[in-house]
Amino acid sequence: MTNVYEDYNQFRRLHPLTLLYGLIRNSPYIAITLYLGLVQRQTEEIIYILLFIVMGMIIIPGQILRWYYFSFMITEKEITIKSGILSRKQRVIPIERVQNVNVKQDILQRLFGIAKVQIETAGDISAEGSLEFVKLQDADEINRIIRVYQKRILTDDTKPVDTYEIIGKSKSETYNSTESGEELFRMTNKDVITYGMVRLRPLFLVYGIWAMSFITQFKYLNDLVFGYIDETIESFGDLPTEYMVGLALAFLLFSVLISWIVDIIWTFAQFYGFKLVRDGNKLFESYGLLSKVSATIPLKKLQQITISTNPVKKKFNFYTMALQTAGFDIYKKITQSGVPLAKKEVLMEIAKKIYPVLIPDEFKSISRKAIRRAFVRYLILMILPSVAIYYAFGWYVLIGLILIPAFYYAALLRWQYRGYYISDDLVFVKQGFWNQKLNIIPIEKIQTLHLTSTFFQRRLGLSSVLVDTASSFNISDAKIPDIDSEDAELILEELNRAFIESGRKK
Repeated sequence: MTNVYEDYNQFRRLHPLTLLYGLIRNSPYIAITLYLGLVQRQTEEIIYILLFIVMGMIIIPGQILRWYYFSFMITEKEITIKSGILSRKQRVIPIERVQNVNVKQDILQRLFGIAKVQIETAGDISAEGSLEFVKLQDADEINRIIRVYQKRILTDDTKPVDTYEIIGKSKSETYNSTESGEELFRMTNKDVITYGMVRLRPLFLVYGIWAMSFITQFKYLNDLVFGYIDETIESFGDLPTEYMVGLALAFLLFSVLISWIVDIIWTFAQFYGFKLVRDGNKLFESYGLLSKVSATIPLKKLQQITISTNPVKKKFNFYTMALQTAGFDIYKKITQSGVPLAKKEVLMEIAKKIYPVLIPDEFKSISRKAIRRAFVRYLILMILPSVAIYYAFGWYVLIGLILIPAFYYAALLRWQYRGYYISDDLVFVKQGFWNQKLNIIPIEKIQTLHLTSTFFQRRLGLSSVLVDTASSFNISDAKIPDIDSEDAELILEELNRAFIESGRKK
């Protein structure tokens, strides 16, 4: 009888339910094609029937062949993945290069008992290996086996590999990384709902625009929805302008309320059962109600800690901590959650267990000229809406003049929050106004430093210092903006000197 390790020492195929899942995932495209051709008859039926036949001939055999020719193997030294139909590919990932192993499930995958395994390395900007899909128990085994192999490499262990316990004596048992180690943080249902209440994201607006663009593709829905909108506008056409403005504001408030409720539900489904555990030099987090996510965060590859809040969160002393590591998916902009929401004192205790961090009491301010830059920018952004309001409501646009002092106050608050501090081994950068961020970057993790100055900054004698790490998909996340050019050069020299000193300490 073979042990768990030997099962993966030979090439294995993905789970057979991958075929059914792929067919279901592609079914909406087939359904829309049939709807447009057979129900709406927007053009000759024969075209859509032929298109449907061609899609069936390509999608179904393609799914089968893709599954048949995909295989993977895990040994003590490397992970090998073979794929491709016409163009055969073989990808080899050394075990020691693996940084993150993430296991993900959406609701359909959970029903089927399968999961997606993403294998990430520091040398790639996306998941270097993706197994779509394997049995959930196999996903847990793969995660654990890779960890055991990495531990053997680090400790130069020569014991027989089968002396390590992976899953247990029975293969019916499932290993869960978050069940072992020290639990750092857990969110109750109340915590998750609170998080949804204070996120304040315009989901209703974003998805409302998407839904309207989708509706226009279907004649019946398009006529129904936009016909109702036209009738509603005509029925209010004789109302005074004041009533129209009031109705517009009421609709806006209603949209905000709906967006808030949708965000709470969305957040609850996304972060239900959130748990963060530390086991050795790695963090493990799991969360999700309908879609389940299990992620690994190697502390050795931690590049940046970001502590963020907004005015509503700050009022109740709530903060969020995000952890960025080398090797996360830049294209999908996936950053490990860290701590979605916690009181400041709780969050700082967790941060100290992850990385020795001492937040400075005072930060150095950026140049006061940044107030002028931000104020002028806000005024320019006000011009276009003002023109639209003038054409719609005439001189009511002058009411907007009362916003000018508010713009200046916003620019002042923006300047007051921004700042920076450089210690012997850390760089602290405060950014934002509505979304306030404190980026904490270990100096030893700095990859490059940039000194930039735009045309408008040069007119005011200002520059910005950009701090780039291996995780910075958005380099502005680590930017010290709008500082006097002479100070910027001094900061650049100070960071260079600190970086060299940190290299010597290593």
